[in-house]
Amino acid sequence: MISPGCRSGRRTWCGFTLVEIMVVVVIIGLLATLALPAFQRVRRRAIAARFVNDVRQIRDGAERYAVEHGAFPPNGVAGLHANLRGYIPDSVFTATTTPLGGVWDWDYQQNGITAAISVYQYTATDDLLREVDRTLDDGDLSTGLFRRIGSKAVLIIEP
Repeated sequence: MISPGCRSGRRTWCGFTLVEIMVVVVIIGLLATLALPAFQRVRRRAIAARFVNDVRQIRDGAERYAVEHGAFPPNGVAGLHANLRGYIPDSVFTATTTPLGGVWDWDYQQNGITAAISVYQYTATDDLLREVDRTLDDGDLSTGLFRRIGSKAVLIIEP
């Protein structure tokens, strides 16, 4: 069968040459190479925003608890303290992992800090932690209210 774009009268195959196909593959590869860093930035920002939202909800719940009870709850053991249930949305309280990977932990009078929310065993990259720090604080993981202390990422509520 002769396609409409081909010369009539001859039995020729109309199609793409190998060179044309390779040019298209190279162009698609270049576009993907340019788009990938942008997608990674958007993904990192979305994860950071989710973490910041969760940590603010925990902080607000802990502060409400402190106002009602006169003090923050005692130190949590491998998780958020049970007394914070009802002050923090269940979706955050019962989450098995944080947006940074790892597990939530409530720190009371630990590491010279009165009250803090931390994530231990996190799997986040330093770039993601710095993104979170820029949103919450000063962008430096060794100073300010959001820090890396040992193997934990910590948001200080009360120094």
